[in-house]
Amino acid sequence: MKINLRLFLYRLVVKLRVLFRNYRFGICGALSDIEYNLCIPGSTRFMHKGLGVVISHSVMLGEHVLIYQNVTLGGRGNTHPGTPVIGNDVVLFTGCCVFGDVKIGDGAIVGANAVVVDDVPSGAVVVGVPAVVVKSKNMIKIDKIYR
Repeated sequence: MKINLRLFLYRLVVKLRVLFRNYRFGICGALSDIEYNLCIPGSTRFMHKGLGVVISHSVMLGEHVLIYQNVTLGGRGNTHPGTPVIGNDVVLFTGCCVFGDVKIGDGAIVGANAVVVDDVPSGAVVVGVPAVVVKSKNMIKIDKIYR
């Protein structure tokens, strides 16, 4: 009887933690799959109530990350171990997928429906399937000089 009570209390605590986290970040829990033990920084923002967002439990999120709907962050299976590391001030637009042992640098922007399987440098803008760097920090500085 004690084992069943402990299991019940454990599950209750886990559900309460998830409900509190979802309320704090404005996530609609029924429409997203975010692991209960994922550490989410307080400055992270989920647009559109985290609709369709899927995040693995071992993903590392930086500060001030903006996540739009239908974003997937996770591993690539047993053949490619590891999960993404998201830097600070990163924007992940609608439908983008970040798979595998990938590091997204600080200030990077991942475009809508992009599939990221390689590292993204800091300040870069990536789009496409697979994601390709369209602009980087150095290119942005050059654009400002010539305008």
